[in-house]
Formats: sequence, C-alpha cells, structure tokens
Amino acid sequence: MFTLFKRFLRPYAGQVVLLITFQIIQTCGTLFLPDLNADIINNGVVKGDQGYVWTYGSIMLAIAILQSVFQIGAIYLGTRTALKFGRDIRTALFTKVQNISEYEVAVFGAPSLITRETNDINQVQMMVMFLFTIIVSSPMMLIGGVFFALRQDVELSLVFVTVIPVLLIVIGIFFWIVMPLFKRMQKLIDRVNLILREQINGVRPIKAFVREATERSRFAATNSELTEVNYRVGRMIAFIMPFFFMIVNLTTAAILGFGGNMIDAGTMEIGALTAFITYTMFILMSVMMATMLLFIMPRASVSAKRILGVLNIGTTVVDAAAPIAAPEVVNRLEYRDVGFYYKGAQAPVLEKINFQASAGDVVAIVGATGSGKSTIIKMLPRLFDASMGEILINDIDIKRFPLADLRNLIGFVPQAAFLFAGTVGENLLFGKLEASDEECIEALKLVSALDFLDEKHPLDDLVDQGGDNFSGGQKQRLAMARALIRQPQILMLDDSYSALDANTERVIRDNLKANHRGIQIVVSQKISSVQNAQLILVLDHGTIVGSGTHEQLLADNSTYQEIFDSQKHLGADFDA
Repeated sequence: MFTLFKRFLRPYAGQVVLLITFQIIQTCGTLFLPDLNADIINNGVVKGDQGYVWTYGSIMLAIAILQSVFQIGAIYLGTRTALKFGRDIRTALFTKVQNISEYEVAVFGAPSLITRETNDINQVQMMVMFLFTIIVSSPMMLIGGVFFALRQDVELSLVFVTVIPVLLIVIGIFFWIVMPLFKRMQKLIDRVNLILREQINGVRPIKAFVREATERSRFAATNSELTEVNYRVGRMIAFIMPFFFMIVNLTTAAILGFGGNMIDAGTMEIGALTAFITYTMFILMSVMMATMLLFIMPRASVSAKRILGVLNIGTTVVDAAAPIAAPEVVNRLEYRDVGFYYKGAQAPVLEKINFQASAGDVVAIVGATGSGKSTIIKMLPRLFDASMGEILINDIDIKRFPLADLRNLIGFVPQAAFLFAGTVGENLLFGKLEASDEECIEALKLVSALDFLDEKHPLDDLVDQGGDNFSGGQKQRLAMARALIRQPQILMLDDSYSALDANTERVIRDNLKANHRGIQIVVSQKISSVQNAQLILVLDHGTIVGSGTHEQLLADNSTYQEIFDSQKHLGADFDA
C-alpha cells in the first residue's frame, strides 16, 4: 500500500502538507478548549467571577470558530486529494492493461481486471480519504490528550496504563483474524464477476440448453460463500464496537469514582476533573478512530497488492531500444523457424513455422481446432512475441519496428468479431480516424455490407454493445470493413468467413482479389474459403505438415485430403 502512496501521492505533496498543517491547527484548538473550560470553572464559575467567565468564554468561542474553519479546510483537501489519487490509479491501471500483451492479460483474466479497476481502487481510495480526513488527527489527539490529562492529574492518569494495552491487544487480534477474510472476499468478488460475465455473454446457450437452474445454483453457491465471509467480518465488527464502548463507559465510571474521592479530599478541583474526563474521551476516541481504520485497512491492503500486481507486471512486448521506421510498403513477409510456448508449458504450441509471402499473395492456414492457426497470426502484430525464430518484413525483424508503426501496416479481423457501441461510421473510424464518408462507404461495398444497412444513411445505423443487434455474419463483414478502411499492407482474416453464406463469401473474396494489393493471411477451417490461395499451410499439433497450392496438397498431403473429403461429404460448396 505504501508503494501506491509513494507513487501516486507524490504529485499532491503540497496539498498533503497543507492538510496536515490544517489538521495540526484544528487538533491543537480542540485540545486547548477543555483546559480553558477547566480554568473558567475553577476561577470563574466557582468563584462567581462573571467577568472572568465572559473574557475566557469569548476566547473559547474564537478558538472554536478557528478550529472549525481549519477542520473544514482539512476535510476538503483530504477528500479532494483522495479522489485525485483514485483517478490517477484508475488511469494508470487502464493504461497498463492497454499496453501489456495478450499473454499478460490472460494471466489475470478479464473479470479480475474489472474488479481491480473498480472495486479494488475504491477500497484504496476510501482508505486514503479516511486517512486524510480523520486518521491524521488521531495520533495527535492521542498524544495531546495524554499530555493535557497528565497536566490535570498524574495519579488519575494511571488508568490509561490498564485501558490502552487492553484496547491494543483486542485490535491486534481483530486484525489477525480479518486479514485472511478480506483476501478471500476479493477473490470471491472476482468469482462473482466471472460467473455474471459468463451468464450475460452466454445467455443464449444457457436458455437453449435449459441450463438456467444449473447456472442459478452455480451463482448461488459463490454468492452464499461471499455472504458468509461478509457475515464473519460483520460479526467481528459487531463484537469490537460494543466492546470499545464498554471500555469507554467503564473508564469514565472509574475516573468519576476516583476523581470524586480526590475532590472530597481536596487534592483535585472540579474543573480539572471535567477536563480530565474530556481528555479521556479524546484519547479513547483516537483509539476508536484507529479501530475504524482497521476495518478498512486490511481490505485496502489486499486491494493495493492486487492493483500493484497489475501495475508491476512486465510485458514481453516492448519497443526496441533503437527502433527503426517501418516500411511504407510491404514487399515480403517471412516466418523463419518461428515457435511459441507458454511459460511453464512442457511442450511448445508452435514450432518450426516457415513460410514466405510477397505482395499480392494470399497465404491460407488450415487445420483442426487447437492446432495453433490463430497463434501464428497473432504474433505478426505482436499481440505476443514469438518464443523462437524471427518474423521478417522486407527482411527486417519486426521487433525492430515501433509497435505503432508495425500495427499500422496490418488490418486484423479477429476470430470473434467485436463491434463497439455507437454507430457503424464510428466503428469504421476505429480503423482509420481520418477516413472520409466516401472511404467508409467504399469499405462497406467491398464486404457487401450495404445490403443490411440503411439505404440512405448506412453510416448512421446504431450498433449495440458488442454488435449484438447484428447477426454473426453481419458483424464479420463490418469487422472486415473496419480493417480494410485503413488499406493495410497485410490483411489478416482469422476465420472471418465462418458465418458467411457461400455466395457472400465468394463476392467478398473476389472484391479483395481485385482491390487489395497487399499480403493476405487467411485462417480458416473451410477449404472452400482458401482453395484459391497461392500458398496453403496445413497445420497439425503446432507444426506445418504440408504446404503448397490446393492441387498440390490434394495430390500428396493426407491431412489435407482428409479435411477436403470430410467437408465434401458434408456438402461444402467448392469453387469449380
């Protein structure tokens, strides 16, 4: 947690110093008031000196007003600083997630990252707000209260020797018990987010397979476990607060008992006893505020560690120390002995991937599900880096190019076509911010997307979150248009024809053949989608088991022949 404070509170050091100054001033005023009150009672009220009462009463009023002004200022500065602190962490965490590779994102998972960006940051922000608005004054109130109580009567102050250690022991036990509970709570919140995310995204298959009852049971189990953890924390809080007030009341009763006897014996004045009781309340209230901090600090500490876990994670995808400008035109692409494996895996996902392509070529990658097809193309825009070998553009390793320059050469249509909430035009501008309406319309024509959009104003058609108001095939076509609008040197289509009918697919392939002059890399499970490619790579368990044209592979590659025969048997529509 202190690492977060050091990093994100440094820009507000001036405000922190100012609010601490305000807290010192208002605390000093608060501590001085009971002493003045005792003086008024002893020298004014008891002696019947009204002038003394009015004079020192006016001083008390002035101090009270001044103390209130500085307290308001401290609370304002503390709240403002805490909110800016939370804002800066949210920005840093969001930026970090944007910059790390797909591999690092998968380490945490989307539900956990959402929890860290929202709930965890809120916990830490609440901790800082509470710290600045209340807790800063607590130690000053404790030390000052003990000092002024000793001024009133040293002998009576011995009551603190018993009370304060008891409170500290109970607080320590509380902290020891609840820390593991808060760790468990944050993990369960991650789990709840995961289940909710799956149920919302998978509502159609859940209903189609009549699995509502099963999903309700799965959610109920996690929700009940989270509730039980909250109950256990609540029971601890329910115990410690009454215990604290019991200590306060017993301490007050003890002070009144001993103090009354001392007044009878003439060794203590009434004003001093009144002030002593007030200072006792200050001391115990400061301990109570520390206790309230312990309700927040364990959970905030857990949240801080989870936030730092993301902020401190390194990424394997970084710009070169001395990058060179990426070429404007890609004439040649080569994969040279490329391999990839996940950290800790016993065997590589891909190994010895070798192929070359020139401008105008279509390279197709076919193979069974899980054979590594998508992994091959994700390494090209460096969504994650190859573990072995090199990927070359114009005979230069792509790791030497700045990431932004490299990715500007590429138009990527991912396997799961995703659209952003807004309009069709706004989604296309995501591919090229400065694109004109004419360029947008031309990109839509290339993928036959004008067929299902508004005839007069196609760019103004609304898009729901994720493109849920479009069919799978329509989303694929819009995603292709978004990639094509930037006129990429390398167009990557990751199973982007899977939801299209044969006629629409053929039209789009013909349009791309006539209008796209760069390199195409097409991943597909359908041979009908790739049979006209200049180079077809057949992948099996992470290795290339065949390469060549459609005719060559049909003649001499058994794996390709099996795929072709199975799809032909199922009635696939192959080009003549």
